[in-house]
Amino acid sequence: MLAGAVCAGCDTIAFLDKIPVPDIPNPVKALLEARSEARAFRSAAEHAECGDADAQYTLAQHYRSGAGALEDLIQSYRWYQISAASGHIYAGFQMTDLAAEMTPDDIAEAERLARAWAPASC
Repeated sequence: MLAGAVCAGCDTIAFLDKIPVPDIPNPVKALLEARSEARAFRSAAEHAECGDADAQYTLAQHYRSGAGALEDLIQSYRWYQISAASGHIYAGFQMTDLAAEMTPDDIAEAERLARAWAPASC
């Protein structure tokens, strides 16, 4: 080590720290996030079918955003409506907001599906 130097190669390390690193998507991280979202979707679906209003709301969010499932506005509206009927305080607001993105036929289909739903005995 040189006299007065804190460590050998410190100048090299300081130089390397200043090189910008490009923002490259990490495919492993993306895969893990997708698997986590799919797992969260399945969990919400299981609990929603049992009548859990929070899980019903979460399931509607998943369908609306496409996180862990394919985006499906009809299913999203359906689960918001079921969640609202189960007492979730925000579901009604989300339904109103979502209705602006849907056709009247889509809303009618979602409402038909919601009326046909019955909680599973869990």
